[in-house]
Amino acid sequence: MKSKLSKLLDELCPSTVEKQRSSPPQEFMRELDRYGVSYSISDTIYPRVKLAGSNEKELNRCRAILASNPKIEAWLIVHEATKDETLLEGIQERACIRWSKGLSDSQYLAVLGNFSATPDTVEYTDSPEMEQVLFARSLGIPEAEIMNREKYPSA
Repeated sequence: MKSKLSKLLDELCPSTVEKQRSSPPQEFMRELDRYGVSYSISDTIYPRVKLAGSNEKELNRCRAILASNPKIEAWLIVHEATKDETLLEGIQERACIRWSKGLSDSQYLAVLGNFSATPDTVEYTDSPEMEQVLFARSLGIPEAEIMNREKYPSA
């Protein structure tokens, strides 16, 4: 039992070390462990998370959580890509394609964009972004196509 003095001190000087709260993907991973559900990544051009388990009720519950939060699925795919070179290469290729179109080259957003809307938008600017123009030229893309604002918004 705490003394009145220690309760008062706790109220006046709350602990500066707060409990760190887990991120939603980490909480989801704990849910999978708790219910005996495993996951794997599909071996397709647009990878998706596949769940498997023996308890149908808990499996459906985990699938519903995953379906309602695509950010968790994207995080899991990127997490697994750190261990799978082939998966990582596919994600990097998709990120490069996004970058050539004037979008972010984030690997996370590249994965998320495969099955959900991403928060980034194409920015239009009056001055060309030379890095993208040089990249497009190095690919042998004709100058008229590079200057087409619909295909290369920042050029």
